Amino acid sequence: MQNNQKVLLLGGGTSSSMLLSLLFEQGGGGGSSTTFTTVNYNEGLTSTVYTANTGAGTVVMASTLDAAFFSFNTSTGELNFLSAPDFENPFGTSNVYLVDIVTTDSQGEESTVRVTVRVQAVVAGILLRDGSTLLDRSGTTIQLRG
Repeated sequence: MQNNQKVLLLGGGTSSSMLLSLLFEQGGGGGSSTTFTTVNYNEGLTSTVYTANTGAGTVVMASTLDAAFFSFNTSTGELNFLSAPDFENPFGTSNVYLVDIVTTDSQGEESTVRVTVRVQAVVAGILLRDGSTLLDRSGTTIQLRG
C-alpha cells in the first residue's frame, strides 16, 4: 500500500455477529479526498436528509445511481428526497441510498462526502408504559378503551 492511502476498519457487535466495514480513502496526489457519513432517516418524512457545508466553495450533487431520488440545493447545501420514502416500497432495490456531494474550492481541489441514507420503518403507534395510550406518527394521542 502506498503512503498516501488510508484504510479504516470499523468493527462492532458480538462474536456471533460482527459488523465489519471497510472505508477506503485515497489522499494526496490529486488534491481530492473522500469522507463517509451515514444518515438514518425515518420513512414518510419530507424534511432535509443531509446538509452540506456550502462555505468551502462550489457544492454539487454528483451523478450517482441513487441521485435520481433526491434534490440538492446548491445554495443551502440541503439534500432532500424528491418524495417521501416508504420503507415497504423502496425507490430502488433496497432502503439504502448512496449520494455523493462534491465540493470544489477556489484552488480547484475537490472533496467528496459519500452520504449513505438508510430509510427506517416507522411503527404506526408507540405503546406507552401504562398500556392504555398510543401515539400515532404525528404524535397525536389515541386513547384506548377496554
